[in-house]
This record gives sequence, C-alpha cells and structure tokens, in this order.
Amino acid sequence: MLNVGILIFYVYILGQCWQMLNCTEVKGEYDMEYYVNSNPDIKCFNYYDDGGQHLIHAGIALILVLVCTYIPYKLYDNLKYELFISKHSKLDHEKNMGFLYLKYKPEYWYWEPVVEMSRKWLLIFFSTFLPSGELQAIADIVIILVYWGLHARYLPFRTDWKDEDGNPADPDLENNLQHCMYAIQLLIIIVMFAHSSYEDDPNVGGAVLLVFYFLGIVFLVYAIGRWMLRHNARIKDIENKDDKENIELSTLSEMLRRVFDGVH
Repeated sequence: MLNVGILIFYVYILGQCWQMLNCTEVKGEYDMEYYVNSNPDIKCFNYYDDGGQHLIHAGIALILVLVCTYIPYKLYDNLKYELFISKHSKLDHEKNMGFLYLKYKPEYWYWEPVVEMSRKWLLIFFSTFLPSGELQAIADIVIILVYWGLHARYLPFRTDWKDEDGNPADPDLENNLQHCMYAIQLLIIIVMFAHSSYEDDPNVGGAVLLVFYFLGIVFLVYAIGRWMLRHNARIKDIENKDDKENIELSTLSEMLRRVFDGVH
C-alpha cells in the first residue's frame, strides 16, 4: 500500500503544486498580467485584488514542491543507512524499508527513489510548464523512452521467484509488466497528440483515444493487482521469518526461566 500511496499522493500533490505556480501572461488594460493557467479567474501574485491569497497559496505550493523534491533524496538516504550502516537485523531492514527495495534485485536497491521518482518528477514538471501540447507530448515521449531504455538495460526487478515447490514462478512478471506500462504510456501520449490533428472528424479521434485510455486503465488495474499479490507474498515471507524468530526467542526465554528457577 505504501508503494501505491507514493505513486498516487506524490504525483497528485506535486502536480497540484506545479499548477498553482504555472501562470500565463495576458495583456491587461494597462500592462501585462498573469493568471493561473488551470484557472484563469485567479490572478497570479496579486496582492490588492484578493488580499494576497494567491501569494499565500503559491508560497505553500512552493514549499510543498521543495518537500516533494527532497523526499526521493531522503528515502534514498534512509534506505542506504538502513541497508549498509545501521545495526538492525535483516528482518528489521525488511520491515522498515522493504516496501522500497524488496521488489528489486539487490544491486538495484536504490531504483525506486532515484529512478522511478525522478521520472515522475520530470513528467509532471514538463507536462505542466511547457507552453504547448505538442512540446509537452514530445518531452513526455523523450522521458519515457529514456527511462524505458534504462529499464530494458538493467531489468531491475527480481527474477528469483519460486512457488511452494521451489519451481520458478513467473520470474519476469514485474519486468515484463513494466515494459507494457511504458508501451501503453507511450501509445496513449501519441494517440492524444494525434487526436488534436483530427480536425475533419474529431469524433473518430475521440473514440480511438477512449479505447486506448480504457485499455490502459484496465491494464493498470491488472498490473497493480499482480504487483500487490507479489508484495503480499513478500510480506507473508517476512511475517513467517518474524514468527520463527519469536518462536526461537520464546524457547530461549523458557530456557532462561528454567535456569533461574533452578538457581532459586
């Protein structure tokens, strides 16, 4: 659930903050004026008409943007400390920060905060501030292709999955799902970009876009479901380890109790 929270809330909060800071220049009665691009009724950096409300909201948004920019570094730093510096047991590592690294191969423990979160940050930034839909589409396509190339080059997700009998169990599931996710993102952006050129029959473009959008949503739900099942398997494995340690600790405690009972 933490992975889903990072995906949804991080993207949503960062996107809303950028929208508050994204102002469009408009020729006013006496001079150039600036209005929030997503809501032209709100005048940017205007103290006199709205009592400085936009300044206050923009200041809060800027602080949240800085926090969202700092979060990946903080997660990376905490994860690095937990894995290489702290004296916690392996089980404690998995409980504390496992949601960030257990799905990746050991050599790619940093993938979530460094690669995945930077991709989200760049996509939201360029989708918000580039002046035209064409430039936004081009920037999104370039970013997706770069990160898709990184994924294809390193295949960071674990492939050592076994079933209850010790046989391989969909070892490439998560890597393949990520390939499909990149392909669908790229296809949706291209279709949305092409839709703007359907001037003669926009209904055709809208229908095509709707079909791809629906298929993308269906696959997204499917992918999240499979990932959650894998994650639940990881959590169950951690809990089994925890139960085993508790049993061993209980046995040790029982031995100590008997020793002290014998002393007394």
